[in-house]
Amino acid sequence: MILIEKRDGSREGFDHLKVSASFWRALGPAGQPYERARYLADAVAFVLSTRPAECVTSAAVFEMGVKVLAHAGLHRSVELYAGYRSRRNDRRKRLCIRHERGLITQWDKSWLAELTRQAWSVRPTTARIIAGAVEHDLLAMDDPHATIFTRRELPRKQIIDQLTARIAELGLADTVTV
Repeated sequence: MILIEKRDGSREGFDHLKVSASFWRALGPAGQPYERARYLADAVAFVLSTRPAECVTSAAVFEMGVKVLAHAGLHRSVELYAGYRSRRNDRRKRLCIRHERGLITQWDKSWLAELTRQAWSVRPTTARIIAGAVEHDLLAMDDPHATIFTRRELPRKQIIDQLTARIAELGLADTVTV
């Protein structure tokens, strides 16, 4: 199995659905069918399977995605794919968590994934997917005109409330409460 090393140093298996979804964020707005996103994810999986390394970084998977899109002649989708990642990274850098006693820390999805894993007894990959969905919601609430220098602080309780709401949507809320 090919392992992907995430930004926080954790590792998870190559997830075809996650790679397809990342391609879809670039292909959908460009008018391409979802099936093409799956084919492109197949191409990335194939390239990874031919490499001797058992583990690659998520950044390397992104770069492979750019190359696959470019090789397929989907230049508008390359722009959308790279632009989405760039905007998401900028928003992550600005997002901070305000804890109960006034401590402010930089956003890091891994603590939310770990909280999800422990509180609802889900697998690490499931916890990362749920935390990623919450992160997506939080980043979507960002001011699109803010600069990289504009810090955005969210109360920890608001983030946990958002997580609890997402858990309830998924039907996991009766398991354990946070």
